[in-house]
Amino acid sequence: MISLYKKFTVIAAASLLTACSNLSEYQTKLPHLEYKEVTADISNKTAPVVNANFCIVNNLDRGVDVKRLMLILFVNGMEIDMKEIDYDKEVKANSRKCYTAKFEPDVVHSPNASSTLLNTMLDRTYRIEGTVVYDDDDVIPVTTSGEGILY
Repeated sequence: MISLYKKFTVIAAASLLTACSNLSEYQTKLPHLEYKEVTADISNKTAPVVNANFCIVNNLDRGVDVKRLMLILFVNGMEIDMKEIDYDKEVKANSRKCYTAKFEPDVVHSPNASSTLLNTMLDRTYRIEGTVVYDDDDVIPVTTSGEGILY
């Protein structure tokens, strides 16, 4: 009886390990954000803007319903702006759909954010973090980030 129990435990553990590796593989293929070009438009000194081009990428062989996208832009370590986009669409299987997010810091309530964008004497580094929230509440949202020099 004991040897049968031990065999069952080993088989159950192996099955669980296989299921977990398949789950992690599945989660890495879930729709996520990839970032292309991030540029600053400081021609209007009273309202500087940062444009971030990004794509929603789905590497799965089936469509996935996405509820919301959340994007946060940091410049030189300072949070500049946050965008929450109600997406409410299906991301088709094996697809890539690209968009542009326009970040506009609140110059009245956050003058430091604007001055950071306008200061061209410094190398302005950016980091953008994006989270994809799915319609299925059981699926953990996927967060990705990108960084570089802001021109």
